[in-house]
Amino acid sequence: MLRKLQKELDQLNKKQEKTQSSINNLFFSVEEIYLRQFRINHPILPNPNLIIRVRPEIINFIFAFLDYSSFLQFRLVSQNTNNQILYLLSLKLNKIQQQQNIKQLELNEIIENHPELGEQTESLLLQYQLSLDDLKKIRRQDICELSCIRVPPPIIETVLNLLKILLTQNNVEQQDNWHQYLRVLNDCQFLNQLLNFDILSITDDKLKLLQQITTMEERFIYSSSLFAYYIFKYIRTVVMLRQEPQYKIIFQIGLMRKDVAKLQRSVDKLQKILG
Repeated sequence: MLRKLQKELDQLNKKQEKTQSSINNLFFSVEEIYLRQFRINHPILPNPNLIIRVRPEIINFIFAFLDYSSFLQFRLVSQNTNNQILYLLSLKLNKIQQQQNIKQLELNEIIENHPELGEQTESLLLQYQLSLDDLKKIRRQDICELSCIRVPPPIIETVLNLLKILLTQNNVEQQDNWHQYLRVLNDCQFLNQLLNFDILSITDDKLKLLQQITTMEERFIYSSSLFAYYIFKYIRTVVMLRQEPQYKIIFQIGLMRKDVAKLQRSVDKLQKILG
C-alpha cells in the first residue's frame, strides 16, 4: 500500500515539474517577444558618421592600403560616403589609366628600338605565358601524389633535378636525390618562386646544367606525370628564353606586358564599378 502511494506521489511530482517547466518556457517566450518588440519600437541610434568629417585626401590615403572589396564596403555607411567613394574611385581610375599609357609607351619604344626581335620572340613570349598559366593549374593534390612514389621514373627524377638546379643559388651540379626533390616540392613557396622567377638570375654555368631539358622527349614526360610535364614546359621555355642573345630585352618586354595587362584588369574592374 505504501509503495503504491509512493509511486503515485512520484508521478504527481513529475507532472508538477513538467507543468512548471512549461510555464517557465512560456514566460521566456513571452519575454523574448516583448524584448524584440521593444527593440523594433526603440531602435538604438547609430554613432555619428565620423568618416564624413575626414578630408577626402586622407580617406584616399587610407583606402590605398585596402583591396576593392573592403574599399567598396564603405559605400554602405551613408549616401555622402558613397558619393565620396565613387569620386575617389574615378580619381584612382584616371591614375591607373595614366600609368598604363606611360607603361605602354615605354614598351612600344623598346620594341621599336629593337627591330631584330621578330616573330620568334613573340612565339617565345607566348610560350612563356602559357607555361605560367600551366603552373597555376598545379594542385596540392598533384604534389602529394608525386610524394607517394617511392621509386620514380627516371625521366620524372631528371625533371625534378633540373627544377632543383633552377631554384638553387649554388651552381654546382646536384646529385640525384629523390628526397631532396620532394623537400623542394613540399616548400609551400616553390610555385610562387617559379611564377616570379627572375630569368636574369640564371648564370652561364647554371644554363649549361639546364640545357639538357631541350633534348628531352615531351610525350614521355606527359604520359608519366602531368605535374612533371608542367614543370618541364616551364623550365624548357625559361632555358630557351635565356639562350637568346637579347634575352634581357625579351624578358623585360615580357614583364612590361604583364604589368600592362594587370593595369588593364584594374581599369576594367573600376569601369564596371563606376558604370
